[in-house]
Amino acid sequence: MLIKIIGSVIIFSCSNLLGLYYIFKTRSKINNLKQISNALDILKSEIEFGFNNLDQAIKNISHALILDQQNNFIKSFFDNIALDLKKKNYSAKNIWLNQIDLLAKKIYLDQEDIFNLKSFSQVISNLDYNLEINSLKKIILSLEQKILSLEKNYSSQKKLYFNLGFLFGLLIIIIFI
Repeated sequence: MLIKIIGSVIIFSCSNLLGLYYIFKTRSKINNLKQISNALDILKSEIEFGFNNLDQAIKNISHALILDQQNNFIKSFFDNIALDLKKKNYSAKNIWLNQIDLLAKKIYLDQEDIFNLKSFSQVISNLDYNLEINSLKKIILSLEQKILSLEKNYSSQKKLYFNLGFLFGLLIIIIFI
């Protein structure tokens, strides 16, 4: 009898934790997309108003993010790009694509997000600053739309996943007892 009670508690706890995991995953994706959008907005401003080339703009962003502890993955993203651009082993396009792939492994991004971020590689280091700025504006706009859609669904998904975890755990306990 004691084993049934312990097993029931473990199953119930695990199902609730699984529901909480999905809630946390959605929340962290929203936060990550906001941080990426803010960093790209800073990059756009550096290029547009600072009249900096890509190398200098990325260095400035990297230095600006030193004090911000929440943006560790963004800081490392721009640090790695700045370091690779300094070494000049690869083209800026390849460096951007490689760093997007590495970023996608660190945080949760779906294929649409990765595609949008990689689209900037088509105009990177272009002599026409307006082309880079317009590309960044499109990427930022698509990220903001995605964030709004995720935030809209988040409140209902939060209740749904929490209740599903609870009810699924309860269902399994009832079936086994």
